Amino acid sequence: MLYESKETNLKITLSKLNRLRFNGKRLHYVEDYYPIIMKLLRNKPMGATELGYFLGKCRETIHRYLRPMLKKYMIEKIPGTGKYQTRGQGFTSRSLALLISDKHEFNQCYTIQKWLQHARKTKNELNNINSFRNLCMGKWTSGFRINPDTWIHPETTETCIDVLLKHFGRTELSQGNRAIIRHFLKFGLGLNISTEEAKSLGIGGHKDFIGKHATVSFQNGQYEKAKSFLQKNYAEKDLILFGVKFWTFCRPSVAYTIKTNQLLFYDRELEYIQIDGSNIIRAYFLNGKRISTNPELDYISNDTHKVIRKTQRICHIPELFEYKTKTSYPKFLFDEKIVNKLESYAKNRRRNNFEYLFWDDNVRFTFENYTDIVKHHVALFNKILKDVFYNIGCVGELFEHKANYALRHVGVQHWLEITKYDFDLVAEMGWEDMNTLRQWYGRRTRSSFENQILQTL
Repeated sequence: MLYESKETNLKITLSKLNRLRFNGKRLHYVEDYYPIIMKLLRNKPMGATELGYFLGKCRETIHRYLRPMLKKYMIEKIPGTGKYQTRGQGFTSRSLALLISDKHEFNQCYTIQKWLQHARKTKNELNNINSFRNLCMGKWTSGFRINPDTWIHPETTETCIDVLLKHFGRTELSQGNRAIIRHFLKFGLGLNISTEEAKSLGIGGHKDFIGKHATVSFQNGQYEKAKSFLQKNYAEKDLILFGVKFWTFCRPSVAYTIKTNQLLFYDRELEYIQIDGSNIIRAYFLNGKRISTNPELDYISNDTHKVIRKTQRICHIPELFEYKTKTSYPKFLFDEKIVNKLESYAKNRRRNNFEYLFWDDNVRFTFENYTDIVKHHVALFNKILKDVFYNIGCVGELFEHKANYALRHVGVQHWLEITKYDFDLVAEMGWEDMNTLRQWYGRRTRSSFENQILQTL
């Protein structure tokens, strides 16, 4: 294979007799090369040397092909350069010089260098820069391609937005695309545009679909069904990872940064009282002292109701660092079956000199290798979760397309349910305040709200 282009549907190969084939057809005459050269040039302007590289010919032979093509007005030479283009492409020596052809050239641009300085401090900016590179190189749409150093605000900004809106068939850019353009203006060009200007341009910072998935939760024993399905169909490590992600409700990639020495395991003693066949926690014991969890239940006579004392194994992670917010939060796991498996698994990982629970490379966690985790490990587990959710009856956009985030949502809802919607308490395990929790993750389900109202009345 000498050359293959998915964009131009072009495939060039060598036969056993070293004769070129174009899309399977053997080439005999000079005219046979014309369609190949035309397709190559439509992809991008090229010189004789570059064309020779793709066709396996010397410069003199390529010029022998190009001269009749020039006379027939099939192609034209770009003035001031040694490159050729098909007629009507409109490249000039100046516009050709401004084209960005690869990641290295893009990263060398002055505006991108400035943006990269900020991106090294904030993980998400690296993803924004990669997306912006694809935009500038015409990979989003052939209708917009530019060297970022030649970007003029607001003229180029408005042109870019108009082209993208037409290409995507939308009246407003998506939240992510708005952020990419807005961040380039801020960190690349150094422009602090006002909220009003950003809104008028169509790149405002408002969120799309706030609270759309805020009530997503497991129903009718789906948590237990999920564990059973994983245990039967996947490795024990996958079951443990599922439990850790569910109870810590951390962002999908953060679970891979947990170190084996971060986990604390200990027993807690609980006192249950049996009411109408259900065991309800009435108190727990700390350093031998009984601490009531529900004072109203203390008035129920032990003579008329069965009282059970049980020791439960739990796991505590004092500080789990969230790279997005640069903040550490305490995490707890109260599922004893998961905790027992996790404790044994963690001991085995330490015994085999693994630093991390779910990441096998003992290297320092940085922004650079963080991207690999997000794209590889999270993607693999996302496929597993999709299978799990499908088989236990979880339906909806979040479960079907962003399974990792669905698990985060149902984990948050579970904590809210077992704490009777103590937003302040749950927020301390994952957010700096309750606003994000309430808006995006923690709205009461309708059934929970109605039950609480009925109990209050």
